[in-house]
Amino acid sequence: MGKENTKGMGITDMPCTSEEEDLLEISKYVKGLGKFIRECKTPMSIAIQGDWGTGKTSTLNLLKKNLEADKDTNGIKCVFFNTWQYSQFNMEDSLYVSFVHNLVKQCGGNDEILKTVAGFGKLAFFKAIDWKFGTNASEILDGFEKAKKDQMESVSKLQEDFAELVKKTGKRLVIFIDDLDRLNPEVAVELLEIIKLFVNVENSIFVLAIDYEVVVKGVRKKYGENLSEEKCRNFFDKIIQLPFKMPVERYNLTELVRKAVQEQTHMTDEGVNIVAEFISDVMGTNPRTFKRLVNAFFLINSVNEIGEEAESKTKEINDVLMFCSLCIQMCLPKLYELMVTASTKKQLKELLEVKAAEEIRAYITKYFIDMEETDKEFNEIIKGIRLFHEEVLNPVSEKFKEEVVLEALFGLLAVTSITMVSADTAANSGRKSATKITHIRINEKEIAVASANAAIVETFRSLLGKNMSYMEEFMLQNPAFLTNEETKKDSMFRQHKLLLRDGDTTIYLGVSSGTEAKIKQVAKLCQFLKDKGQINQVKWLNGEDELFCFLPEIENN
Repeated sequence: MGKENTKGMGITDMPCTSEEEDLLEISKYVKGLGKFIRECKTPMSIAIQGDWGTGKTSTLNLLKKNLEADKDTNGIKCVFFNTWQYSQFNMEDSLYVSFVHNLVKQCGGNDEILKTVAGFGKLAFFKAIDWKFGTNASEILDGFEKAKKDQMESVSKLQEDFAELVKKTGKRLVIFIDDLDRLNPEVAVELLEIIKLFVNVENSIFVLAIDYEVVVKGVRKKYGENLSEEKCRNFFDKIIQLPFKMPVERYNLTELVRKAVQEQTHMTDEGVNIVAEFISDVMGTNPRTFKRLVNAFFLINSVNEIGEEAESKTKEINDVLMFCSLCIQMCLPKLYELMVTASTKKQLKELLEVKAAEEIRAYITKYFIDMEETDKEFNEIIKGIRLFHEEVLNPVSEKFKEEVVLEALFGLLAVTSITMVSADTAANSGRKSATKITHIRINEKEIAVASANAAIVETFRSLLGKNMSYMEEFMLQNPAFLTNEETKKDSMFRQHKLLLRDGDTTIYLGVSSGTEAKIKQVAKLCQFLKDKGQINQVKWLNGEDELFCFLPEIENN
């Protein structure tokens, strides 16, 4: 994990290069690997395995530094090669040549050895680079035409030359290769096959940062999608003699939270423990995800300014609740969507009290939320609510009154959506993109509109007209839709439109939910008027396309 920014808030995503920067406490594993590399029999190949963001590059950096600290002049020589740059801009063809070039040159090799490379690579591989050390590409291609007649002889020659090169160094050669799992899987496998030419050389040790799943994908891509798991594993085992899995399960998350945020927040040790337990169960211990969480926390805290406005006794719960809410945002987005769209504290409390999937379905129906998920996804939401109660809300509520905690959480949710990752702004607000409505047709009358918001306002105005008694009766039955309070904030009134002003009476229509919710509002109004004996046909259209129709066609008499 990267170095903590001690001069400001947040954490950078740079891999650590010294033990002082090691917030993950992986140094003990690095020292163990270093001892093994110094003392193991050679040749040896080691795979540093783990998902993206688990600290593989930091481990390689610390391991290289540990080995280079060896005072024995006949000890260790390190060579470092990063494949990341070759995964960009379609540079994979340069990768093979660049790898051999780097390996040979860093070991003190000459152009004669490089000529041998022409005997085993791809033609495009040799065209991809101008060698710039005394041998031009055309000479290498000439060598390719001759050497391809007997590739095995060229491979043997290259291995012999490399072995002699290692021997001349008089040291144990450790070759680090980073970011193999960022390559196209098939390219990664081809590079591993080239590496296989060198891993059997005495006194050489290869340390590769790669995710095993990438190898499996690459092997199947190259040799057939139906290749068995056993054969994929055999390929891996032929190259890798020692697998080392990043110890993410052993990362000290409590200490990580404390080091990352406690000095710049109001969290006590008790708050740190609450946050660490919840993050561990919901997010896991991927350092990169944790960095994003920390940086989002500091950004929200800066924007919110709640740290200065809140009373001192509630500052800690603000920090704890914000941290855990952002964790839900990143790892349980469907639950977060429901939480952030709750328009009143009462509604939020109701959501956090549901205990079964059918209760979630009833909740989204009641509040006209546009969400259709499977039972499995609803059960994930329920699991998240249970963890949030058990590990966050209950412990915090032992120290503060429930209404204080709910008030703080409701206020925080109003600003946390700015760090939500989404392809569009509608998703960032927890709602689907608006459906384009160009005009509405009510009975035989057509009205042009510019949006779904305009469509619902014009529909209500046309159907209710200036019938104040109907307005007030419908408002009494459906306070979530209509109000005469201009400042009302609950239910659908995050934004509202003036529907009717008659003397001292003013009525507003709530229009803050998604299009599907607006449809349900219109359907309720149509049913209300039908009960009054008024049959209306209402259609919403996009050009000539009919999108929604409320009530069946009116029969011609």
